[in-house]
Amino acid sequence: NTLDAVPAISYEEVKKVVESELGPLSDMYATFDREPVAAASVAQVHRATLKDGRTVAVKVLRPGVDNLLKADLGFLEVAGKVTEAIAPTF
Repeated sequence: NTLDAVPAISYEEVKKVVESELGPLSDMYATFDREPVAAASVAQVHRATLKDGRTVAVKVLRPGVDNLLKADLGFLEVAGKVTEAIAPTF
């Protein structure tokens, strides 16, 4: 799929995104892999270990993707209303 064929965002950017939401990585995680397990058009996933020893997957949205998704959802809402007005039984 072409949408999935995207380069990973840098570790520095990932760190900035995660820390803006959760605070310093070192406060929550014992380890946080610099390389993603997977990267796609919307987000990428990193393996991490919590302070209590549990291994977790951390999904990190690409910067700015939330605004794009909101715009897409807004368009779908309008398209749905137009379709309902034109063909209410569709």
